[in-house]
Amino acid sequence: DAIALERLELRAREVGERWIDLLRERTQGRGVNAVRGRGLMVGVEVDGGAGRALAVTRALLARGYLTLTGGKRGDTLTLTTLGVSLSPLAA
Repeated sequence: DAIALERLELRAREVGERWIDLLRERTQGRGVNAVRGRGLMVGVEVDGGAGRALAVTRALLARGYLTLTGGKRGDTLTLTTLGVSLSPLAA
């Protein structure tokens, strides 16, 4: 099966872990409470509640990123790697 042959699960986990680490570094001190995820789907919990999360989501969408808001309080950005260059992370 192609998923096993290409080791996609392992690759998603490894690239996702590097992406989460990079996001944590780059969002430190920028109003982000937490970055967490599994594989290539990541949640970024922001300060300022649902209103700020929606504003950030709209700004990211305008720049071509695919994102949604989520979380129990609506204060989390849900990110995937679609539209994100992973070449620096895949090394």
